[in-house]
Amino acid sequence: MCAAPNVEKTKMIKRILRSPYFSLFSFAISLGFAAYFYTASRPVSEITYSLATEHIFTESEQFPISSQYNETEFQGGHLTSLKYVFWNSGNNPLNPGDIRQNLAIRNSDVKFVDAKITDYAPSFSDFSFSITTDNINFGWKFFDPGAFF
Repeated sequence: MCAAPNVEKTKMIKRILRSPYFSLFSFAISLGFAAYFYTASRPVSEITYSLATEHIFTESEQFPISSQYNETEFQGGHLTSLKYVFWNSGNNPLNPGDIRQNLAIRNSDVKFVDAKITDYAPSFSDFSFSITTDNINFGWKFFDPGAFF
């Protein structure tokens, strides 16, 4: 008597497996998994950055700003410290020739006075920069996933 329900369940499972709707459903699920795994495993080259600003001084009538730094004179406005952090957030190394345009910080309303790379990893990446009053251009030899400066 216990065997009859098992036979019915077996027949029902066979009917479901032979159904064209089950085949379509299985195909759709397989296609979804294929799309997900393709997207998750493709190589991605991406530079991400973070910016922190610190206001240092604003010119007023009582305290006018006029100074010279590294043979560059600047007057008026305010003085702000900017801290950028760039890192390779992709899963693919970035070679300098792989990007369309050099990585740079540009702003026509701002005069850059000084710049330095305070920390970077890994040490063999050889991150470098050049500075003018209008922009800061960056370069590197190796920019592997997870590397930063």
